[in-house]
Amino acid sequence: MNWYNTSNKRMRFNDIFSQLYIRTTACRLGVNMKKPTLQEIASALGVSRTTVWKVFSGQKGVSDDLRNRIIVKAQEMNYKLPEGIRSSQTPEPEPPVNIALAVCRPETSIFWMDIIHQIAKELSCHNVNLVYTYLPSFISWNYVLPASLTNGNTHGIIIMNVYNEELLRLLAACPIPKVFFDTATAVPAAELNGDLLLTENYTSISKITEHLIKKGRKSFGF
Repeated sequence: MNWYNTSNKRMRFNDIFSQLYIRTTACRLGVNMKKPTLQEIASALGVSRTTVWKVFSGQKGVSDDLRNRIIVKAQEMNYKLPEGIRSSQTPEPEPPVNIALAVCRPETSIFWMDIIHQIAKELSCHNVNLVYTYLPSFISWNYVLPASLTNGNTHGIIIMNVYNEELLRLLAACPIPKVFFDTATAVPAAELNGDLLLTENYTSISKITEHLIKKGRKSFGF
């Protein structure tokens, strides 16, 4: 689940990794990847070879827009640009990514505080904004979720230490990606509409133990 990667970002990442894999594999096999020619770059854009040559030799007579297109296409084709040749295009800034951390009473346990701290550190490494959202332990019948979770500016929610059934169902109804750290037994995992991470769980331990017994294991450590 890639919250801080839009489909376009994922496409760019896939392109990058695909190119990296191809080039790494080629080097490992001793294959020399052929450098694209000026004609190949020209053909890819539907322009003349002379136009491409003018751009790379610093000649005049080519519009800024076409010049930038030629340079970008050459870079896409892994053409080594002559020294001093750069695109004048300024990349559009990507919109910020906001992840909400929705939590009930984290101060009751150093366990949760440590997790929150590590999540904040990790997200900051990826330039992702962490939006802290406090949730009550108990809610009334007319309770509505905080606007920070429903205003459309949040791209994902991390939910921690929430065990109120009604509150969990409200969170599950949010149409954005979610990860739950623990949950209440009254709400089945399949109804959370998100990923679930269980830190301590009697049912899961029982299933794991039963599986090991069926495999013939006779000694266990916990």
